[in-house]
Amino acid sequence: MGAMTLREHVAINTCGKCPPGSCVAFSEAEAQTVTEDEYRKTAERVAKHHGWLVSHVERSRGRDGYWHTPTAPGFPDSWFVHPQGRLLVVEFKSQKGKTAPKLRLLQHEWLLAVSAVEGATAMRSRPSGWPHLQACLTLLT
Repeated sequence: MGAMTLREHVAINTCGKCPPGSCVAFSEAEAQTVTEDEYRKTAERVAKHHGWLVSHVERSRGRDGYWHTPTAPGFPDSWFVHPQGRLLVVEFKSQKGKTAPKLRLLQHEWLLAVSAVEGATAMRSRPSGWPHLQACLTLLT
């Protein structure tokens, strides 16, 4: 995670079950600077440690020079499936990340639809929301 200083197992966010270096909390200043990719990778490390299967939809730059995602518009970034019958779908954002209004609406539709599935949780998550995401990833163990 670059030069950012992360504190392991901060009292209010301690799950007591994560490997060293993955159960972290972000100070307000750190939450402002962590990238979406860094935040997602932190969540993936914790998820894998707790038995989740993880899939992330990667974007690629097309011949036209623009970034493209090979899915339907608004399709969420990351999918976490746990063998105990849980599905967690997360649209990751950096703390300051913005989404075009039309795309935000499409993302919201996807998250609502996934949330309607029994045993599924869907959310948009920013670094300041790590305690909630961490609880979702560690609740089963």
